[in-house]
Amino acid sequence: MAKEKNQKELQQMMRDLPKYIEKSTLLLEKPLKAGIDFIIDLPSDQHTFNSYKNKYGELKGAVYIFYLNECIRFSGNRFFKIGRVGPKSTARFDGHHYNPKSSGSNLARSILNNKPLGKEIGDVGDFIRNNFIRINILFLKSAPEFSNELVEAILHYKYNPLFEGPISQRKE
Repeated sequence: MAKEKNQKELQQMMRDLPKYIEKSTLLLEKPLKAGIDFIIDLPSDQHTFNSYKNKYGELKGAVYIFYLNECIRFSGNRFFKIGRVGPKSTARFDGHHYNPKSSGSNLARSILNNKPLGKEIGDVGDFIRNNFIRINILFLKSAPEFSNELVEAILHYKYNPLFEGPISQRKE
């Protein structure tokens, strides 16, 4: 029953994401349209930034969301990390969040530093791949400048991800 409820919540979120983006940008008089300016992908396997470029052509950037899968017992916010990359940030998009030593701020390091979550999870990269749903929002060539920055901010505001902002302001 809980699995069905969580699956419905994910499906609803996937329907709502384009609406949030389209309505917010329409108010700012620089509307983004799903399928024209951006594409939302719920990949079944890990895609690289370059594999998306091969599929869709030149990209202006992307926003990625790490959403905790329903199979994990967790009573808090399931949104753990929302970030963005520009067209030259392929390493950040492809792999930084799976390796705690890859950069100063990444999902793997945040999980390991979190006392309740970091206990006995084994390889943190595998833990992330196996227990998180990754949602990618890709900004196509037609998207206005700063689209990925705006959408990242909108999604931070809406979902308040667990591992965003200064550590002193987090609810870890």
